[in-house]
Amino acid sequence: MNAFCGAIIACVAIEVRDLLNDPTTMLYKLMNDILPGGSVSRFQKLYITLITAFLAAFLVYHILHFLFGYGRGMMGDVHRTYNYW
Repeated sequence: MNAFCGAIIACVAIEVRDLLNDPTTMLYKLMNDILPGGSVSRFQKLYITLITAFLAAFLVYHILHFLFGYGRGMMGDVHRTYNYW
C-alpha cells in the first residue's frame, strides 16, 4: 500500500514539473502571472513541485486512511493493554 501511495505522489510531482517546463501550459502561465519576474525560474519550479508533492502526499495518505484505515497501526490503542510476559 505504501508503494501505491508513493507512486501516486511521484506521478503528481512529475506531471507538475513537466507542466512547469512547458511555457505554453496553463499552469506555467498561471505561475508566471503570480510569481515576480519575466519567467518561472528553476528554483521557483522546484519550490512549486515540492509544495505540490507535499500536498499530494497529505491528500493521498488521508484519503487512504479514510477509505481503508491505512496507517492505523501506527496509532496506539488507548483501551487495549499489552501483555509482553
